[in-house]
Amino acid sequence: MRVYIPDMTEFFAWMAQSGHGYVVLRGFSGFAAGYPAHGAKEDIDLLVADAALAPIHARYRSHGKRQGVKCDVYSVSGQGHGGYLGLPYYPPAFAQNIIDTRRDFQGLFFVPDARHHLLSLLYHITYQKMEASKIDMRDAALSAGSKYPKEIDALCAETGDSLEHTLFAYHGFLKAAGLAASYDVLCAYVQNQFAHDIKSMFMAELFLENKGELNMFVIRGVAVETETHGALIDMLRQHYKTVLVKDIPFMTRAMESGKMRGGKWRRGGRPHIVVLVFDPQPQMTTAEDRKVHPFVFNSRQFAKRGFREWFTQTTGRKPSANPLHSTDNEAEAVGHFPLFFSAHEQADIFMRLKEMRAKLS
Repeated sequence: MRVYIPDMTEFFAWMAQSGHGYVVLRGFSGFAAGYPAHGAKEDIDLLVADAALAPIHARYRSHGKRQGVKCDVYSVSGQGHGGYLGLPYYPPAFAQNIIDTRRDFQGLFFVPDARHHLLSLLYHITYQKMEASKIDMRDAALSAGSKYPKEIDALCAETGDSLEHTLFAYHGFLKAAGLAASYDVLCAYVQNQFAHDIKSMFMAELFLENKGELNMFVIRGVAVETETHGALIDMLRQHYKTVLVKDIPFMTRAMESGKMRGGKWRRGGRPHIVVLVFDPQPQMTTAEDRKVHPFVFNSRQFAKRGFREWFTQTTGRKPSANPLHSTDNEAEAVGHFPLFFSAHEQADIFMRLKEMRAKLS
């Protein structure tokens, strides 16, 4: 929930008088010299107890962006207006611990203690900002341009921890603390990235930690026109476990296909049928493969080349008449879900996927 608060000093006094738990999550050292100006781009991130959310909304909802300090307010449970992308900003038990262990900051407001500040900042960097944080996935030397290492080192000096400044080192630290982002959280984040035309290699590699790989194919207009779409779907069924086959309505084809990455729709027509597949035993691509296709991790995806050759030989169409298109990896497939599936259909897909992975265990 975003609100604009005219007087931050009065706000914190009101929160204390009301008995509402809260913390200023980060960046608070800079607020000792003064709060952001009204209408400024800089904001204050607040984590509040669930009971505080409705009173804050009622008290400040009428203020416009030039009438106060921009504040993003998240609640412990993430219910109502207090969530992030429809989910809790942090795992709820962790969020409650942040508030329960808070400490006073120069008599101005409350902030997380050193341990919870470190963990919450790492969670924010690793899963919510990712590459935008300028922390490299694996090379700490390439993270030198980020603003975060100095702050993290200072927190580690307080907590007695030591961290290499890479996204995967942060992920490992959070995982050891029981705070690795869950699969449903990662799915929501990757769909948000997709909606903003962001393609994250770190996110794509996080999905590799799951057993097997989900992927998405679309059968294009030229295959339907030549009546070879059924054979292509059968080929996919022989190669993978089929999760779902769905005809794409005409209006969806017209409105959404342009948002699908990598589709050159003049060569084969727009997508007519979406086929979700699951590979229980993906085979890692080689270093040579990744030079050309860095986001493809499963070499079995390259079988579509043979499907295309079969189509050319069977129909006599030019090789440029591509009958099917696929996403590169599971993260990209999940990112595409909102184009073709309702929220109810997505929930069913995720349930079936969970069942498939449980059998692999």
